[in-house]
Amino acid sequence: MENQVKLSMVIKSHLSDAEYEVEIFPVLAAKRINFVKMLLHKYPDTNVRIDEDELNKLWETFGKA
Repeated sequence: MENQVKLSMVIKSHLSDAEYEVEIFPVLAAKRINFVKMLLHKYPDTNVRIDEDELNKLWETFGKA
């Protein structure tokens, strides 16, 4: 069975991390905030569950274009 996580928890986690990183790792904090924006655009319903592998792939490739 695939490991899935609720999108709202992913968003909360990234925003919480960004809150702490904003002063010491501002580039990473900005990446997290922009990643959350992308997730909200792609998945307007934050109650959906997303496969962790898909989520990790999105994070790894985010901002690389």
